[in-house]
Amino acid sequence: MRQQELRNLDIDDIDFDRLQITIKHGKGDRHRVVNITRDCAEAIKQWLQVRPEPKKGHEKALFISSYKQRIGSYYVWKTVKRNAAKVGITKNVYPHKFRITMITRMAEAGLSPREIQAQSGHKDLETPIGYIQHTPERIRESYERVFKNDEFFSPQPNIKRSDVTPQMSNEHYKKMAMKKYLDNEITIDELHSILANIEDSGSNTKKKLNIGPSYI
Repeated sequence: MRQQELRNLDIDDIDFDRLQITIKHGKGDRHRVVNITRDCAEAIKQWLQVRPEPKKGHEKALFISSYKQRIGSYYVWKTVKRNAAKVGITKNVYPHKFRITMITRMAEAGLSPREIQAQSGHKDLETPIGYIQHTPERIRESYERVFKNDEFFSPQPNIKRSDVTPQMSNEHYKKMAMKKYLDNEITIDELHSILANIEDSGSNTKKKLNIGPSYI
């Protein structure tokens, strides 16, 4: 959820049985329901046990500051910064980073764009997709999963060398080029150039591109 949505939460917005939170006044004054984990629900229950007695007018607020009123944006920002420092995080951490991270994790877990949109509450489908930040390590893992059990690149019984088509050879070199890029041995521009040449070179790919042990 957004930082403002977090600050506006009331106690009765939490459904501990269904593990859901109802956001009543999201961006554009839109309502939606988001899911939470059991750990999150337990953390909220623990918070309610130590929640300060609120001032008049703030009785419904889920999160109360030491001033006994609904928390503000600075309170959230300061809390994130303080806890990041406690665990030794040196990179720039800010409240919205949690939202970006959650959207990225949902995408990596295989959720569809529509499912991510429903959870994030974005009006436009393209917005949450733009938040996704894949690390080189995860790109590598995804690449390995794609080709791990791919029979297309596995030895084929009863196939003569003369029967291997140019298309298979091209795909083989595409795989090799991608591996070199993931290993940081070539740049993204070099990768694009190689892939473009592979498409144009046909059966003489290796000869025309001089693809050998020194390069790919």
